[in-house]
Amino acid sequence: MLITPDAFQARHIAAGMSDKRIDTVITRLQAETKGLLGEMMLGSLIEAAKDAMTELNQPEGHCIFCLEQLVPEGINLIQPPLLRLPCYHCYHM
Repeated sequence: MLITPDAFQARHIAAGMSDKRIDTVITRLQAETKGLLGEMMLGSLIEAAKDAMTELNQPEGHCIFCLEQLVPEGINLIQPPLLRLPCYHCYHM
């Protein structure tokens, strides 16, 4: 069984991710754990977490200039037309 940190710790560690995305990562890791019971799983869990974080690595919220969603809900763009600053703030181009 995968033991996850309490809600506060999980949200603190994953700063910048919405609760929905954090829950998605935790759910995927729990499912991966169930499929690997009785086996050595640390490497597989690290890969699953890396894959989930890569897939979910899209900015959330609204552009502060045009007030439109940065990435509309349900759209999974590989490279959205955004400007991402070194501080990770994003804006529409």
